[in-house]
Amino acid sequence: MTGRSGALLVALLSAHIAIVALDLGGLFSAAPAGPLCDAERPRGPLDVAVREMPADATVAFVTPGDDQYLWRCFAASYVLYPRPVWWVRPGPCRRAMTWCIESALTERALEDAFAATRTRYVITGDVAATVFPPHEVIVCEESRCLLRLG
Repeated sequence: MTGRSGALLVALLSAHIAIVALDLGGLFSAAPAGPLCDAERPRGPLDVAVREMPADATVAFVTPGDDQYLWRCFAASYVLYPRPVWWVRPGPCRRAMTWCIESALTERALEDAFAATRTRYVITGDVAATVFPPHEVIVCEESRCLLRLG
């Protein structure tokens, strides 16, 4: 193994470990011990999204403007790959964040953001589901929900 490929392997493993170690703040549900039947499967928004969303679905992760949600968005995009994940927030996006969209948390503004990105599903991060355009609630745990637009 050359120095470059060894360094790349270490970087990839480090990134994977960092993502796995993240606090996803309730986006996943705790899994019970032992084999799972359908009734026992975790039902958090990301758990359900991984199992039920088509691989070509575009997803918006909508949060308050806090940067504390940045790592949750990274983790969601990692877990939901190959689905594109857009981070929609009311605060300004950093210049290098091409996957971040600044939007007011109003029905009209979110509708425009979702149309621009062709979003079909929304994962909420501490944003009330009442501010979203017409949708179907697939699963909700407190203020974290998986919504299907339509």
